[in-house]
Amino acid sequence: MKKFITAITAILFTFSLSTYAFAHSHIGETTPADSEVVTEALTEVVLNFEDAIEQGSLMKIYASNGDLIEISEIVVGEKQLIGTLANPLPNDEYKVDWAIISSDGHPLTGNYTFTVNIDEVPVDEEESSQTDETEVVEETVSNEEQVGSQETIQEKETKESSSMNWAVVGFIALILIVVVAVLSRRKK
Repeated sequence: MKKFITAITAILFTFSLSTYAFAHSHIGETTPADSEVVTEALTEVVLNFEDAIEQGSLMKIYASNGDLIEISEIVVGEKQLIGTLANPLPNDEYKVDWAIISSDGHPLTGNYTFTVNIDEVPVDEEESSQTDETEVVEETVSNEEQVGSQETIQEKETKESSSMNWAVVGFIALILIVVVAVLSRRKK
């Protein structure tokens, strides 16, 4: 009987450690990527993480001279940290420092670099104003599409995560019921 209880305890302990070990959220894909040379106007930096991150996560962007770049908005999604820049970045090397709170409450930090190198072409002032208006309309439509798709992905991930949590709780409850049943039979 002692061996059975010890085995069950060891199994439960192993399961609790494995879920704890995987709870940290490590950085995945970034836009722009680490060491990437960006050749188009950049107005947004996106960091994707392997697991959920919590509100309070943030990022800072620094130019090569150490100046802090203004970020007009930081959005924390379930597995994503999005920084919208106040102005497109000029040609330079940049460092992104990020600090997140993983779903288990542990803070994690990191950084990466990228370079902006846009060919500058002189443009008529008249053509420039027409182009700017077109870009604003296209950008607005694109941002609305991205927000809609992110909300759908986040809803799906939340449902999947919730289902997995219930499965683990159900499994542990089943094991406890079996242990109690075996122990009550042995006492009679």
